[in-house]
Amino acid sequence: MNKKKYLFVDLDGSLIKSDLLYESFSRFFNQDFLAPIKCFLIFLKGGTVNLKHFLAKNSSIEIANLPFNQKVLDFISNWKESNNGEIILISASNYSLVENISTHLSLFDKSYGTDKVNLKSKVKLDLIQEHTNGEPFDYIGNSRDDLIIWQSSETAILVNPSIYIDNKVTLFKKDPVYIQNRSNFLKKLLN
Repeated sequence: MNKKKYLFVDLDGSLIKSDLLYESFSRFFNQDFLAPIKCFLIFLKGGTVNLKHFLAKNSSIEIANLPFNQKVLDFISNWKESNNGEIILISASNYSLVENISTHLSLFDKSYGTDKVNLKSKVKLDLIQEHTNGEPFDYIGNSRDDLIIWQSSETAILVNPSIYIDNKVTLFKKDPVYIQNRSNFLKKLLN
């Protein structure tokens, strides 16, 4: 009997080419020129999680207009065709925005986002392992916060990795899969 397969997909810098926190702030700033002051005070009072909730509630993000990474979308579609598994969108972005993106794309079986704690790094890995009951999983990501997750993943899928991230994942004795849509001039120069 085949084990169920899991693909977890990061949002910021992976599924979208930007960061949803910056997108939210930009939209809020377009609506309210006092946005920097308001956001700074909310951050001081309640930290990153509260700032993400505030921006999700007070900025009018148009999900369809986000800069989705087509190569990541294509990878997810191909993975779905060749695997009988579950695809989960998981992000440190606000849970309501993550859920809206998941619904908009109709590619994901489930989604997780920041609610009470900032869902990144070890916190994200713990949730992934809880969701999979310790079963192997594949992970698409792009940042240093994802290193701990790639270390535990079956397949490390790197989106436009920096040389630092690429070298670190290689140290894990992983044979990473790359999704690139920009050239890394320095990396080409060093090869």
